[in-house]
Amino acid sequence: MFFILIYYLIILVLSGLIFMPEILLFLFIPVLYLCIFVELKQAIILNIIFLLIFFLYEGLEYNFSFPGKVVLFLFTGSLFSFVAIYMISYASKLNRIKQGELKKSMAQLAASYRSLEATQSKLVALTRITKELLLIHEKEKLILKLINLLNKYLLYSDIAYFIYEDNKYKLHKLSGFSGLSEERLTELANMESGDEIRFISCLDKFADEDQKLMLVPVRSEEKLKGLIIIRTQPEWFQEEDRDIMGVLADQLGLLLSKIELLEDTHQLAITDGGTNLYNQRYFYSMLEKIYQQSVSNNKPFSVIIFDIDDFKILNDRYGHIFGDKVLEEIACLLKSNIRKNDILARYGGEEFGLILPFTDQELAYKIAERMRKVIEENNFVTSNGEVIKTTISGGVATYPECMVKDPVELVKMADSALYRSKGEGKNRVYLYKD
Repeated sequence: MFFILIYYLIILVLSGLIFMPEILLFLFIPVLYLCIFVELKQAIILNIIFLLIFFLYEGLEYNFSFPGKVVLFLFTGSLFSFVAIYMISYASKLNRIKQGELKKSMAQLAASYRSLEATQSKLVALTRITKELLLIHEKEKLILKLINLLNKYLLYSDIAYFIYEDNKYKLHKLSGFSGLSEERLTELANMESGDEIRFISCLDKFADEDQKLMLVPVRSEEKLKGLIIIRTQPEWFQEEDRDIMGVLADQLGLLLSKIELLEDTHQLAITDGGTNLYNQRYFYSMLEKIYQQSVSNNKPFSVIIFDIDDFKILNDRYGHIFGDKVLEEIACLLKSNIRKNDILARYGGEEFGLILPFTDQELAYKIAERMRKVIEENNFVTSNGEVIKTTISGGVATYPECMVKDPVELVKMADSALYRSKGEGKNRVYLYKD
């Protein structure tokens, strides 16, 4: 616009100096060309055509005998029109380039802003996810919570978590992944995973459509804990997703290690070191819980106390090392003959306590008898190859046959039945009776 205004000013000055009104039309045409046609080449062609017509017009007026002043005017005007066309075209081109660069810069700035906004949103999501995960202290709940939070905050719908055991990945939790079987997903985890986060396409290999997978290994102190696999459309994954999931995987690895440490510490606190059974403290804590459940649901439960017969004589004759071996072997035999929800503990010395939830008196007696026979039929071998036999005695007490207000009283009743077994010949099981 600035060049066009200057151009008009020059036209007016020349018109006044030469006193030729037609110069206005003559010198205005180049601007008209550029207003209609942006291309320089087209403007030059049209200007040549116009000049030829204008020369013809002037030639007819002067009978093609041009005075020197007219010749000068035609020459300088023509030259000036071409120069004007080029200058205005060049200025317009520069202006278009600058406008294009400005638009491009604005577009890049807008894209950067959107990317920054998306990254900020994901960082906020990462903070929220981390805060919520820190409140979980159980491994199963932690993994389930992770999947729910990834879906809620990062909008991932297809999520799988694998645990790493025996040098391979095993599917642990799965959400989504329609059209992709668990077997193929497990195959993918073991074939395609690496030490770093990877993006892979599963077109024609593991799915029927073009989709992208992000494989995120979970580690703690260089020890592999598991693998997260996320599936979505290729264009949905951004580079910041790698960084976000990398940070989240590191935090998850630390949380898993913390939970495992807590579980190990808790296990040590409730486990007897000599037999790897529960200890007496855990036995009594579970006794109270099961008693409350039985009272609330009006269901029976039973307690059995076992004692190894003549264990002191065995210790004195074969030594404490062999005695400890017998104690450990009996504990293993008893443990292999209980149900999933039964609680077996080393009650003290050579005594074992067994809590049988929702078990009536008749069934409890059968269980105790079966265990007694297992020990009776077992061969205990000394270090020099001598085969030794030993037996156990047991006492059974059942609620509500034994109506007690304190579950500890039930243990005392089972202990009383045990002493009766001992007193009447050992290697037998008695029910408590008032």
